[in-house]
Amino acid sequence: MFTILYTAVITTLILLMIHHLYNYLKRNLTIPIVHDVLGQTTQKYNEIQKTLAPNAEVEDYLKHFKKK
Repeated sequence: MFTILYTAVITTLILLMIHHLYNYLKRNLTIPIVHDVLGQTTQKYNEIQKTLAPNAEVEDYLKHFKKK
């Protein structure tokens, strides 16, 4: 009975170690998909540009401070 339990525990530990090793190698040795990163960055940049885009009221207000 002890040998079956011992074998099951050792086998489970080995499988867990192999699983974590596989995930580690996959995460660190594969090339990330660049177009996804660029797409997200471009989308956020466009949102920021829309937020910061000057509107007519602000431009009219700033014209009052320009030297003539």
